[in-house]
Amino acid sequence: MAPDQRSKIEKIRYLHGLLRELKDIADGERMPFLSHLLEMAYIESGDFLRAANPLKGRT
Repeated sequence: MAPDQRSKIEKIRYLHGLLRELKDIADGERMPFLSHLLEMAYIESGDFLRAANPLKGRT
């Protein structure tokens, strides 16, 4: 994998974790719409990560 692609994946992986944390905070503060938007971004980043490495997670 090219260094630029690896860097992009690392950034998306970092954002993926942050989005999960932010969603949990929004849930705790009873902010359902913000929580929903953060969850959609979390799912989108997870989809990108799965597409970037299709063999990971397969049994």
